[in-house]
Amino acid sequence: MCSESNTLERGRICVLLLFATVTLIVLGIPSFAQSQDTLSYNSAVAERTTSARVAGLEDFLTSAPASTLRPSALAWLAWEYHRSGNAAQSSSAARELLALEPENALALALLTALRSDEASSSKVDDQAFSMAKRGIANFERLQKPQGMDDASFAALKREIYGMLNATVGFAYFEGKDYVTARGYLRNAVAVRPDDSRYVYALGVSDLNGRDLNPNEGFWMLARAVALNQGSASANQISEYASQKYQEAGGSLGNWQKFIAAAQASISSPRATTTSGTALAATSASSTSAASKTREIATSRSVPSAASPVSRASTAPSPSVGGERAEVSASRPSVATPPRVPERTIAPFPPGMPVSLGIVIEASHARKENKEAILQGLSGIVRRLRPKDEAFVLAFGDQLDLEQDLTQNYKLLEEAMETIEPHSGAALYDAIGFAAGHLKRIAKNEKHALLVISDGRNNSKESSLRLASEIESLRIFCIGLDVDAPEARYILEALAGRTGGQATFISAPEQFEAAAQELAGLIYGPERGLASR
Repeated sequence: MCSESNTLERGRICVLLLFATVTLIVLGIPSFAQSQDTLSYNSAVAERTTSARVAGLEDFLTSAPASTLRPSALAWLAWEYHRSGNAAQSSSAARELLALEPENALALALLTALRSDEASSSKVDDQAFSMAKRGIANFERLQKPQGMDDASFAALKREIYGMLNATVGFAYFEGKDYVTARGYLRNAVAVRPDDSRYVYALGVSDLNGRDLNPNEGFWMLARAVALNQGSASANQISEYASQKYQEAGGSLGNWQKFIAAAQASISSPRATTTSGTALAATSASSTSAASKTREIATSRSVPSAASPVSRASTAPSPSVGGERAEVSASRPSVATPPRVPERTIAPFPPGMPVSLGIVIEASHARKENKEAILQGLSGIVRRLRPKDEAFVLAFGDQLDLEQDLTQNYKLLEEAMETIEPHSGAALYDAIGFAAGHLKRIAKNEKHALLVISDGRNNSKESSLRLASEIESLRIFCIGLDVDAPEARYILEALAGRTGGQATFISAPEQFEAAAQELAGLIYGPERGLASR
């Protein structure tokens, strides 16, 4: 009996031991697999040559589809392919990385660069612009790929930050929003000081728009000429910059000295930006440039010490006879930047029917403003000729089409009277909708918008997309209570880009005169129909 009991006890112990052993084996498999993945990954990134490292990472990604190290491997791989010039493989890895981490700045930068390369060299599409803005917004969240040393990661971050800023800067540059473009382009130039595209765009942006920066602008254009030496582009840039320089009070002889100094500044050896020593090399080159340019003319440091383009502070100022010439920001410019011609739109031919959109910021429908605005706008709609048509759109946080296109001025007046004041200023959204509405259903070939706004803008619409939507119309703006330089600039840019006009008033009683002035431009001087 005892023998039988002992046998049963030993059997239970064996079963328990067997179960425990199986459990340990099963539970240990993931840990074992994970350790194998880590070994495989670490072995790949430790390879000394790029080709061996890439091959190891590819093997790891194939063999470890669920590894937590996959984002790091994809980041390494995308970056290595980018550095080797393999755009297709770099974009493939970047897309997979973006699927895992939708706001990864590295993936966004590489895909943005690919879209820019596939498109025209001078165009940035909306998707690239949006991706680049997301990349900048999430740049500080970028995590170092496991196994990458600090110096390599710093070089990676520096490069992609320049790429992202270049894309956004070029987008604003193409939209002629030169003021906004400058900051982004300075960041791009800080990373790639010898990329002629970045240097040229920053130079043109500095010399156009408000708050000009002539010292930096002329130095950048001189460097752009030097970097493109011997090409047709160099001749175009030099002709434009020379004209601007002489308008600012400089001489042709001193401009040639500017070119010589710029050429000297780029002739010294420079370390590549793939290592942590790139920044030091850039600073050393800037010091060399400074010593050369000081021999030519008196210099003045325009940018602040915090400016990302340290080289700009060493550029000589426009000078005449060795003395600095003050450059007025209000000086009119007659030169046109090469490859960025100003739009010239002929006036509407006399008697040509017009389809007009009246776009009103709803906050101006306040009691103290409404009567004066209605009186001025009534004067415009009553001048509609037999084939003219108009609509009324009010905007705040939302858009309200108060009256669609009609030739009946009474319907337009009634629609304007019903506008109620509400908050918000989706200016670009309103203009984009109005422009598209005219394209879709307007009967007449000639399109115009009359915009009543204080210049504030909190739209979802980007200035890049808007620029493409307003190509075929003219915009006339009445700026009411515009109290910020940025707001004034927005309205001036909208009108200037389309061949229209912006008028600014400080009191409601000035509205009617401003409206009549613009009515003359829309219908033609002394050619509008009398009030009906």
